[in-house]
Amino acid sequence: MTRGIALRGDRIHLAPELPAVLARFLNEIEAVERRIRTESVADVKAGLLKFTNAYTDYDEAAKDYRHIPFFADVKQRLDCDVPSSWQ
Repeated sequence: MTRGIALRGDRIHLAPELPAVLARFLNEIEAVERRIRTESVADVKAGLLKFTNAYTDYDEAAKDYRHIPFFADVKQRLDCDVPSSWQ
């Protein structure tokens, strides 16, 4: 699978293929949306979970999604570095 975004060391790299990757992602979302009109709720829910899990790291034992440490660190730094006047 071609990826449009990669983490290289401590930097996020945007690949030239990013627009094509995003277009394929949008096509997948639209395909799920089309199923809503033709399939049962249970089937659509299963499809949504499959779609979500394809793009995330789900920990079945913890019943929660894992977060990439880099992004957790960035979020923590952003939360801490925001001036109180911005909140």
